[in-house]
Amino acid sequence: MNVGGSPERGFTVIETLIVLTVTGVLLVSAIAMINGRQGKTQFLTSIHGVQQQIQEMINEVTAGRYPELTGYQCNLDAFHQPHFTVASGAQGTNEPCIFLGKTLELGVPVNGEDGYSLYSMAGDRSADSMTAANPHIFPDGTEVTKKWSGGLSALTMTYKDSAGTTSDTAGVAFMAGDTSGSITPTGANGSGSQLFSLYAVNSTKLGVTTPAIMKPAINALGGVGYGNAQEVDICFQSGASKQSGLVTIGNTRGLAVSLKIYGNATCS
Repeated sequence: MNVGGSPERGFTVIETLIVLTVTGVLLVSAIAMINGRQGKTQFLTSIHGVQQQIQEMINEVTAGRYPELTGYQCNLDAFHQPHFTVASGAQGTNEPCIFLGKTLELGVPVNGEDGYSLYSMAGDRSADSMTAANPHIFPDGTEVTKKWSGGLSALTMTYKDSAGTTSDTAGVAFMAGDTSGSITPTGANGSGSQLFSLYAVNSTKLGVTTPAIMKPAINALGGVGYGNAQEVDICFQSGASKQSGLVTIGNTRGLAVSLKIYGNATCS
C-alpha cells in the first residue's frame, strides 16, 4: 500500500502500442535506408562490370583473338560471300577469307535474365571495304552467350552515324576498317588490317528484333546491313536500385567505352 505518496503508475496499453509502433517505423526506415545503400553499391559494381565486359570484347578483337576454323573450309561464292564447309585443315592457310571482327547482339535472354551473344565474323580477304567484305558469322553459331554483370538489363540502344543522325539498333560490331569503312586488301596470305572501327546493325531495335531474327539477318544482309557508327549508346537499368547507367562506345580515337551514372531508371 502506498501511504502518503503518489500512486504508482506504469505505461498504459495505448502508450505501449505507440512506442512499439514508432520503434517499428524507425526500424523499417533504417532497414530500407541500408538496403537502398546496398542496392546502389551493387548497381555501381554491376554497371562498371558491364563497362568492363564490353571493353574486353573490343580488346579481344583488336588483339586478334578469335576461334580457329579447324575442321572447316571458308570459300567465296560468285558474289564474294563467305561460305563454310566441313573440311580438314586449319583456319588461315591460303584461304580467301579473313577474320573481320565481332558482332555483339543485345536483348538475348539467358536463364531468365537479360544477356548478349557475341559472334566472330569472317569475310572476303581481298575486299577494300567492310561492306564489300560481306561479313558472315563463323560456323557453329554463337561464340559466346552470357548475361550482363550483376543481372542488369539493357533498356535502350541507339547509334549516331557520321552525319550525327541517331537511330535505334540491337547490335553493334567491332570490325576491320577505318571510320569510313575502308580496309586495305591483304591478299591470300595477308595478316589483315590492325585498324578496327565501330558499326551498328541497321534496321534493328532492342526489344523488337528477337535473337531468332537477328542471327539470320546478320548473314543475309552482309556488309550492307551495317551502318558506320560514330558512337553507340546503351542504357542499362537496375530495378532494385532504380538507377541506370549509360554505356557509350566511342569511335573517335580508337574504340573505347565510357560510362555515365543516372539517379533514375531511364538514363535521363
